Order: sequence, then structure tokens, then C-alpha cells
Amino acid sequence: GPYHGPGEQKTAERLTAELPDGWDVIVGRDVPDGMGTVDLDIVVVGPHAVFVCEEKAWGAHVVAGEVAWYVRGERRHNPVNQVSHAARVLAGRIRSYVRGWEAALRSLPRGTHVVTGHVILSHDFLDLENAGDLGADVVLPLADATTTLTALHDAMPAGMASLRPALMSYLIGLR
Repeated sequence: GPYHGPGEQKTAERLTAELPDGWDVIVGRDVPDGMGTVDLDIVVVGPHAVFVCEEKAWGAHVVAGEVAWYVRGERRHNPVNQVSHAARVLAGRIRSYVRGWEAALRSLPRGTHVVTGHVILSHDFLDLENAGDLGADVVLPLADATTTLTALHDAMPAGMASLRPALMSYLIGLR
């Protein structure tokens, strides 16, 4: 799909270049959600996991908070809530539309989340405060995104790999 701004393009291109072979980066998809759709900026698909990424190019100094974030003193919505919702919606749709996904999930250790949400901040000179308060590995500077997503993926059980072709077919079919 089309990029929504230069930050999204920069992020997608960097992830594509840096992630291991066999990973895919899909941009600009909308997933149905009740009466509307949820925008997915970037979906990163490894052999065992799916990472829904909300890209923000909000500026060099970002103060993260549970309710609001501040960029150059200006209040912004918390994008973690947005990407968490998007990841839940996508996980539900995958469960419904990718044959075998539900059974494969049941074979994994209890509490394993194969689809997770992350905010990637793409400013080159990012000064990020309080991101750790929102959970480990949820808010990622672009410079750390590949290493973090790869480590999260490598910690996942390997039970989903056989469903990857059906998963990719579903994701690519989204508009």
C-alpha cells in the first residue's frame, strides 16, 4: 500500500533492509473492525510472529505517558493505545480467516501473543523520555527496532511457521 509520509517510508525501507531473510514488511493496510477499519501503518511478519507497528515521526524530543504524549510541549494522543487496539483487531481477524491459526495458537504455551503492537519513532535524533513506563519493547526508536523485533521473534515458540503462506495471503489481500 501507499506510504503515509516520509517517516513511514523511511521506517519500512530500513526494516526491509535490516531484517533477516524470510521476513516481510507490509505497509498501508486497513483491517475491518466492526463498522469501520483500523489503519495498519507497517506489519512485520517473521516466521513465527507478527508485529503491528505504528510509525511516528513526531520530532526529536518526545515525552511518553500513559494518557498523552508531549512533543515540543504539544499534547498528542498515546499511540500505544492505538497500536495495541490494531494488533488485537488484526489478531482476531487472522484467527477468523487463516485456516489452522486457532489450532496452532492452542499448541503454544499459555499466554503467548503471536501478534503484538509496537510504536516506532523514526526521528533520527530522538530524545525519548518515559517509554519504559509503557512496557518493555513497546516503544522503539527506529535505530533499535530491527534488533528488538528480531529478539522478540527469536524468543517465540516456532509453532506458527507452517501457516505463514496463508497468513501472507490474507495480509496481502487487505487493502
